[in-house]
Amino acid sequence: MTSVEQEAGGTSWEVIIVTSDGAEQEVHVDADGERTTAGPTEETADADDVAENERFVGAADLSVAQAASTLTKTVRGTVTELGLDDHAGTVVWEGDVLDGSGTTHSIRIDAGSGKVVTNTVDTDD
Repeated sequence: MTSVEQEAGGTSWEVIIVTSDGAEQEVHVDADGERTTAGPTEETADADDVAENERFVGAADLSVAQAASTLTKTVRGTVTELGLDDHAGTVVWEGDVLDGSGTTHSIRIDAGSGKVVTNTVDTDD
């Protein structure tokens, strides 16, 4: 899994999975993650997308569960988005945590070492 994002209203999740050939599959699951509500649907990917997916997956020693745990240890709250991305040439897990006061924190974690790279308050809410 390279990305999970809470859909509007919090009733479902959009999940992106990278297959062994570097292609992406999109799946939608219900809020508790127990039931697939749509998909899988193969996403169109060119050679650059496949290469990027392979790079991200290859660099991610930290699993999605470990990344989510690090997010909520950094800021107590609910993870609303989490995905692999590039930050200054380093593959990171980039996630959002909604704290108890309703503030969204955007956090980047080095996907190899697990170290928190950035932790900022999202002012676009």
